[in-house]
Amino acid sequence: MVRKMFLTAALLAGTAVAAAPPRISFQRVLAAPHNPTGAEDIAIVYAIGDNARIATFLDALLDYGNRSGSLRMYDAVAAKRKVRADLHLRVNAFACRTGEQAGEGSYYDADGKRIRRMQYWATAECSSRIEVLRPETAVPVSSFRVIGEGTSSRSERVTDEEIGVALDEAARHAARAALEQIAPRHIRETIALDETAPAFAEGFAMVEAGRLSQTRRIWERALRKDPGSASLRHNLAAVCEALDDLTCALENFTHAQRLDTSSLNHKIELEMFRRRNGTH
Repeated sequence: MVRKMFLTAALLAGTAVAAAPPRISFQRVLAAPHNPTGAEDIAIVYAIGDNARIATFLDALLDYGNRSGSLRMYDAVAAKRKVRADLHLRVNAFACRTGEQAGEGSYYDADGKRIRRMQYWATAECSSRIEVLRPETAVPVSSFRVIGEGTSSRSERVTDEEIGVALDEAARHAARAALEQIAPRHIRETIALDETAPAFAEGFAMVEAGRLSQTRRIWERALRKDPGSASLRHNLAAVCEALDDLTCALENFTHAQRLDTSSLNHKIELEMFRRRNGTH
């Protein structure tokens, strides 16, 4: 799993939350299932379907992708020219189907009397198979299927307008599902630090300044003088994880738990680290 880190650090203890411990916060970026290398420039090079809502699907996919903050997406089909990109997408067999549902609902007449009446609404489902290609070979490296569902508002009868609303919603939901397969996910993590640890104030000053490598050096130097400090091991592990050094983080979270087996906090943080990073 390709994993990038974008770092922010913040002191969450203050007058408003005086009881809260200081923390280190950072952001993990998890690679998308069908974009494992984290490609940022993606072009749609082919699109075919049997429903006019393919245009809605493509517009929504481009819009969602370009607003995601992690991708730049291009419509090479509309441009009718080659577009330089890291990945190409082929949208195949886009299709939609519609239906009608009914159910009893309640209304109030002018006299405030409750009456029951049948309500009707349109349903729609749009689906497509999408191939992911390397531009240099034009050979598919993976493919996936997306499905989106939509409904209209409830009314006394289903009209063409309600059907159109349901189709548009289904196409946009299918586009959202497609984006989830190619756009990295940003996850914010926060780890509480132990301010009783040796050299805490000096190291945390660097955390607040965004200088995490300097924080690591300060606490590693302190650890050489006090290798039996579980709290220092814990803090160093948190900084290592924020810097994406998972080997260092696991080693120090593990040592902290072994040095202080009575601490529930060290046990929990070790387990949370393993869950976050898929280690055992």
